[in-house]
Amino acid sequence: GASFTLPAKTANHVPLGTEIDSFEFRILAVNATSMEVLFATDSVIQYLPVLNVNDPPTLTAPLRVNATNQVDFFGRHVYTIEGVHLEDSKDRDVDRVRVDIWATNGTLSLPTDALELADFSDCSIRRYSEWRCRGRGSRDQNMTFVATPSDVNLLLERITYQPYYKNIADTITVRVHDGMDHDCLHSLEHRMNGNEVLSLHNGCYTVDTTIAVWTPMQLGLDDNDTNLNVPKIFGIPISAIVFW
Repeated sequence: GASFTLPAKTANHVPLGTEIDSFEFRILAVNATSMEVLFATDSVIQYLPVLNVNDPPTLTAPLRVNATNQVDFFGRHVYTIEGVHLEDSKDRDVDRVRVDIWATNGTLSLPTDALELADFSDCSIRRYSEWRCRGRGSRDQNMTFVATPSDVNLLLERITYQPYYKNIADTITVRVHDGMDHDCLHSLEHRMNGNEVLSLHNGCYTVDTTIAVWTPMQLGLDDNDTNLNVPKIFGIPISAIVFW
């Protein structure tokens, strides 16, 4: 919870300003009849550091996103997804989390003014487990990055989605891994912020949410369709056809 005193700073090296609780005591020898103090030890201060226990996060998002009025060069609508939120405030950003975002029929971009908050590089080559960071946060079909929960919310505040072709149905998935080892960060990666004491982690929590992007599929596309960069068979984009 928010009342912990260790770790003492966030994963972005920002001191939390917490003070370790303490109490002071001494031992007295007292006459049982007169209550006269016969002997007293020196005062002793006992400190009570409270270690953070990593809390499971929650992730929410809008169920569906429709096209904006903005279109690209080929006449394809540009979508914006707003309202994705990661709730993990009890841990006060002392640990970074892993974020996966992917789509099937288009690319995703994070806000350019927040991109510096996402770590795509340090975790792109990892020796601790199989997962790696990938993408760069701009026009990626899938991306994986690491950031603090507060920074994640700034990065997910407004996601831009650009479809590969016009009139598509797609699902965008956002998944967050919070904890230690397995699909989460290794303990050595958690120590990158310089904290000598880490949160107590009960494994690796995983939460995800999906956002639907949909417009009616028009199978009989015009030969004059402006999306000429997508090969078609009988007017149907190849990417919309399943072959066996």
